[in-house]
Amino acid sequence: VQLLQSGLVGKRSLKAINGILLVPDPSLEEARRENETERLYLLHLLLEKLDLVHRHRGQLRLTNEDALHIPPFWAWPESRQTKACVDAWVSLGVTTRQDKDAQQYSPRFARARSTVLASLQVLSPDAWFELEEILEDIQDRDPDFLFADHSQIENYRGSWYYGYSSTHYYGSTQGLLKKLELFERNFVKGCVTGFLHQIGLADAGSVGGRWHAFRLTPAGKALLDATDGQDEVQPVERETGKLIVQPNFQVMAIGPVSLGWLARLDLFAERERADRGAFEYRISRDSIYRAQQLGMDVPEVLRFLEGLNGAELPQNVRRSLEEWGAHHERIVFRTGVSLLQVADADLLTRLMEAPQTGEHLARLLSPEVALLKDGTQRSLVSKLVA
Repeated sequence: VQLLQSGLVGKRSLKAINGILLVPDPSLEEARRENETERLYLLHLLLEKLDLVHRHRGQLRLTNEDALHIPPFWAWPESRQTKACVDAWVSLGVTTRQDKDAQQYSPRFARARSTVLASLQVLSPDAWFELEEILEDIQDRDPDFLFADHSQIENYRGSWYYGYSSTHYYGSTQGLLKKLELFERNFVKGCVTGFLHQIGLADAGSVGGRWHAFRLTPAGKALLDATDGQDEVQPVERETGKLIVQPNFQVMAIGPVSLGWLARLDLFAERERADRGAFEYRISRDSIYRAQQLGMDVPEVLRFLEGLNGAELPQNVRRSLEEWGAHHERIVFRTGVSLLQVADADLLTRLMEAPQTGEHLARLLSPEVALLKDGTQRSLVSKLVA
């Protein structure tokens, strides 16, 4: 994905990405820049923080350029993926427009997000809580959770405050307090109804169409209760989904399946439909050819499909894949090779048999042409001249 000079993704690319998400970002239409969106910018930052993408020469690219390498993250159990995302989110800087507005007061985002999680950890997953309740608990825990000078300004007796911490605070004492409290309230609301809700750790409840309260989901409670030792490598959970290969070359991934499966399917099949319950792919000659160009051969495709299908593939599918593979390999272009061409077949036979020249020739390609071994061209020319 091409990046703008600002380092952000352009609107055209954002629309293309948004169009293939299961849950598109509704804020894109109103946003002028990527960092004004509610979800797309956050996803971008998380992918970079998890080292799944990186910036290179003005582009956002896969960290590993080998298309056949599926990063281990995508095959992890969902609980481990979620924990990795939460850990990455805590350490992020600005993620929303409200965060950007508060930057003049040097907000401590990592500390603030950690405090929010600590406060949520003590909540019961069955009870609903209003924003003011959780905000009050956070402020009791750490009045300076977001801004270093908050408690100092609150305890200041003068009407005009001027002080320095990581940045300077200047203005009416009451005016500064109102600003900081509004930023804190919006920050906590953004954490719960934004990232934590989107990742499935919190339910958001509304009254009259407006957000009113929230509660932890069982997954959210389990993650927040996790011990420090649980971020180590865990065995992959057994898949409960299944892969079905139809005689019409349609492949259905049904139920909760590993994102690693889907990433592998994307290499050799065309995705036709995606929703929460199923992903639908179709295998074609072109999709197999694309996989071969990436370095994935037909036997590997067959092993993958049979391993996940749990049964023999339809005969017509297997036969067609093998035929396509053989057809694509009839003509192969190779680069960086050296050939020796001679006047007639007898001369080439003598050169192959002679010790001085034969040691530099790999094999015959035709009666008058032989392939040289790597790095032997100069030595062979020298022997021929002699």
